[in-house]
Amino acid sequence: MKPVFRFKIAGRSIQRILAEAFLYLSLCLLIIPGSILTFSSYRRQHAYVSSNIQIIAEKTAVRFDSFIDSRLQVLENAAWIADLASLGIQGRVDILSRIIGQENDLRQAVFLDQRGNPGGSFSLLDRSGAQQFASVVRNLGNELLPLRAVKVGKVYIDESTNEPCALIAVPVFDVFKNFQGILAAELSLRFMWDFIGQVIIENGGYAYIVDNEGRLLAHPDLTRVLAAENVSDLPIVADFLLRGTDTTLIGQRYIGINGE
Repeated sequence: MKPVFRFKIAGRSIQRILAEAFLYLSLCLLIIPGSILTFSSYRRQHAYVSSNIQIIAEKTAVRFDSFIDSRLQVLENAAWIADLASLGIQGRVDILSRIIGQENDLRQAVFLDQRGNPGGSFSLLDRSGAQQFASVVRNLGNELLPLRAVKVGKVYIDESTNEPCALIAVPVFDVFKNFQGILAAELSLRFMWDFIGQVIIENGGYAYIVDNEGRLLAHPDLTRVLAAENVSDLPIVADFLLRGTDTTLIGQRYIGINGE
């Protein structure tokens, strides 16, 4: 067995989305160092990895923070500059299409009025993809209507592509700061697939990301992600699911995802 270091991803100082940032609360970065040959080398490597693992985890949190925050800013700017509430449905659709066209990670968007009724939407996906997003929006309806600050929903999986996605939303106000509705969009998190391959762990180590149901969201072997593999039976993942609210950095011996 190899020592596995777990660090639950959380934002550094993301006060804008701290209240309901389910994305950060439902992801776990698992970092597996390379093989340990002797007890003495284990102690040395354990000390080395322990001193460097925090750096890796913090860089991961910064990366996620920047990625999510920049897309939220796009929605906030569009909601304010375009004055969505004053436009007709076609005008809103035009604005939403521009937003989606300019941001590769945003795949579809919808404007909801004060009662939660759709007032214009745009999607790059087929009918099934659009229906899944609409279902996510409906399920969050009670949470979105009282929204007066930005929101990041929990991770869900695209049923067609197995891409991890999340709903992000911002409130829409008029020039007098009166609440007019919600601008919500579907954000693809497939950047994690590229990112996880860039996490370099010495001596053949690796990292992967799971959600709070044990689903594999990112792994150096993408075929395992596309197969919608669930690894909740692994001791390290089961430990994460059990202690999901614990943000402490942990170094313990577990059997890794590759059976080492």
